[in-house]
Amino acid sequence: MKKLVVLLVALALVVGGLPPAGPQGTEASTIRILIDGEPMTLQVAPVIRSGRVLVPFRALFEAFGATVGWQEATETVTGRFGTTSISLRLNRPEAVVNGRTVLLDVAPIALEGRTLVPLRFVAENLGATVRWIERTQTVVVVRAAQRLTVALVSDPMGSRWAFFGRVGPYNTAGMFESLVGLNEDMTIFPRLATSWERVGEKSWRFHLRRDVRFHSGRVFDATSAKESLDAFLTTIGMPFLEIESVEVQDANTLLIHNRIPFPAFVEQMAHPLVAMANIGLTNAQGVIIPDGTGPFKYLSHIDGQELTLVRNDAYWGEQAILEQIRFRIIPDHTTRMLALQTGEVDIAIRVPMPDVAGLQANRNFVVHQINPPMVRHLSFNLWRAPVNDVRVRQAISHAIDRKAIIDGILLGIGGAYAPNFITPLMPWSIFGQTPGYAFNVARSRALLTEAGWGTIGADGIRTRDGVRLQVNLFASSTAAMGRQITEAVQHMMRAVGIDMRITVLEPAAYFTATDRGDHHIALVHNIIASGTGEILLRRAHRLDTSNAITNVTWMGDRVDMLIEIATGTFNQEARFQLYRQIQWEYHNQAVLAPINFMIEYDASGAYVRDYLTHSSLWSQRFDTTYLVRRR
Repeated sequence: MKKLVVLLVALALVVGGLPPAGPQGTEASTIRILIDGEPMTLQVAPVIRSGRVLVPFRALFEAFGATVGWQEATETVTGRFGTTSISLRLNRPEAVVNGRTVLLDVAPIALEGRTLVPLRFVAENLGATVRWIERTQTVVVVRAAQRLTVALVSDPMGSRWAFFGRVGPYNTAGMFESLVGLNEDMTIFPRLATSWERVGEKSWRFHLRRDVRFHSGRVFDATSAKESLDAFLTTIGMPFLEIESVEVQDANTLLIHNRIPFPAFVEQMAHPLVAMANIGLTNAQGVIIPDGTGPFKYLSHIDGQELTLVRNDAYWGEQAILEQIRFRIIPDHTTRMLALQTGEVDIAIRVPMPDVAGLQANRNFVVHQINPPMVRHLSFNLWRAPVNDVRVRQAISHAIDRKAIIDGILLGIGGAYAPNFITPLMPWSIFGQTPGYAFNVARSRALLTEAGWGTIGADGIRTRDGVRLQVNLFASSTAAMGRQITEAVQHMMRAVGIDMRITVLEPAAYFTATDRGDHHIALVHNIIASGTGEILLRRAHRLDTSNAITNVTWMGDRVDMLIEIATGTFNQEARFQLYRQIQWEYHNQAVLAPINFMIEYDASGAYVRDYLTHSSLWSQRFDTTYLVRRR
């Protein structure tokens, strides 16, 4: 196995050239050492010398199955594993590997009758990968080939991501990174920017990291960041950032001017869509080559089949353990689960509810529960009759038996009833204050009659002036349990006299159709992907066409006014109060019909370790994930 690259974090365990951080402030007794996922048994605790970790040589060599020798006269320890031979002498900062002398940063020492040797040096020379995981204060030593295969529901590449070289910023292992990162609890942290401050009412100054390069080798600086943001604004142009212009102040300082005062701007900058890309890199045909700053970089893509990334060995942060990630595109849920169970893939994204219990009961797999800030709901097109009538929308909301969906289709594990479309993770959510629209068939029928749909035909469908009460419901083919839920809702609508027609489309066609406003109703699950859910409220503004050619959720001038005032209000509590008023407008006008707070499940083979899911889903990374030998 080829020798792997140098550990970038200073608890890096052995030879020179590593930055001095981590171990100097780390107590050796707090460090865990895992070899192929199992704790290393030590008679003497690890010792830190000059920022390197030393462990008893016999325990280390024998953990690899190596033969061990000790020469008393020369105080030399030897280990042999396959064709590799390593010799180290006490108190001598050198080693002999297969007859070749190698200098060490720290010499082996004697302690409590044991000889301690540099962990990383020995492990890597025996063919292992060694990494320091700061989050858990753990040294990870792995010998298995670090090539991960992940089954996705849809292809993360497509023409809509031309700005990123067709590789989307979602579900691509952090290949592209934003100036601002997003924590699991939806708070933000510095990523490619080290800090920022507000300048006046409408500008923000970002101070950029100085040690970052794109995968191509180009230096990431204020100029490349401006190019990336300018390209974003001209190609994607989503108005939720309210950027008027971007200014380079010096090589590592960026000044961003907002169109209006916008206190939530930095939180919005954590959205994956605002990731930095080297937009100047093209091939001979002029096509943009995917070029980000993240821990993995683009290798290849087969349209609709797979995307392959490889480790970025020049990453500015902690290097990933995995050498390669291959994303296989398997939209069919049954086929995706079969691929996991047969070992064709190591991780399956979005496990269907009926498969969760069986995987949980099988010790060969690990099921990962994710609680995203996401609500499954029906979204009404307020421009199309008959759902442009609030009474019809309210009637539809009252006709939905959410308990039947949650307990019957989602088997009680897919998330609780959602009376509101904003998760309680947001401190300004009105969750618990609104009763929502309870299942009430009598009330639904009464509202429809009030709206003029009182005549009921022989087939049970209501009519008005000879026109049947018919609506279409659009759903994406990749929506979790989408077919079962839409069919259940269709049945519930018939019970109150509504003829609902279901249209299921592939994701690209679904977004195109709903962008055009072809639908009456769409099955939607909007996720909060930045440090604020404010974007979900602003979608009601008449000028927001971020997700549609025509804003199908525009509610009128009063709501526009509330959104505009809230957007520019710097006092947080005052802004939150305005957010709550906007939510009440959503509720009272029945713009959406919330169904449930969503719970998602991923599953992995038991040999996959440190697979860390992210509540945002779109911010999923694999920096610390690794594979141990299959059992």
